[in-house]
Amino acid sequence: MKKPIIGVVPTLTYKKGPSIFDDQFKFVNSYTKKLQESGATPIGLLMPDGNLDPEILDMCDGFLIPGGNQVGLYIYQILYYSIKNDVPILGICLGAQAMSIFSALLDKLSKEEILTYEIIKEHYDELKKQNEGTVLRKLPSGHMHYTPNITRDNIDDSRHDIRIHKGTLLYDIIGKGNMSVASFHGFDFKFLHSGFIASADASDGVKEAIEFNDPSKFILGVHFHAELEKDNKLFDRLIYESKKRKR
Repeated sequence: MKKPIIGVVPTLTYKKGPSIFDDQFKFVNSYTKKLQESGATPIGLLMPDGNLDPEILDMCDGFLIPGGNQVGLYIYQILYYSIKNDVPILGICLGAQAMSIFSALLDKLSKEEILTYEIIKEHYDELKKQNEGTVLRKLPSGHMHYTPNITRDNIDDSRHDIRIHKGTLLYDIIGKGNMSVASFHGFDFKFLHSGFIASADASDGVKEAIEFNDPSKFILGVHFHAELEKDNKLFDRLIYESKKRKR
């Protein structure tokens, strides 16, 4: 069997400066390295100016939404595609936050025959308006989920413990109810709707994982940075689930 192809969502930087060479797609090496180690072929999903060509999604057996600074609306298109076509998807940090926001959009989006950027933007703008312009919950200063000045040499300074809920997909993967994780985020989920549940939390109540509460699908997001762990448990499971459904 050929290796499953995992589509990796980039961080987009475009129209930020006067030079056309400032418009870039950014892929962090640690994510694709983990995917390769787990037996996948990672490919970058290129989206000029944030515009997604749906045909590129048909090439993929699974998806990875990595961390970043902004949730592009194309991520919701990928999440929608993943659920509708039963394609496994793993979100990390920003990817998990995108799942939370998407959970508040899914009921309205699922009524659409064809999901376009314009349809997503209409519903997303309405969701922001209904929630006073914010779709995530900003954490107070001094919280434990983001430690400044972290480098590759002091990652353990960012660690804290989380509690994983029994009976969840994440508990099945990790195999126990607690875990020490590397964390770099300043927001918490604001929404858990449309069949999405929180599957882990920290001692301060911040949600550390989100998943789609349907055992027939693999839709999982974690707030912590699994690519910084020594083991590959989450990536191994993504690849395993992608092989099972390989088209």
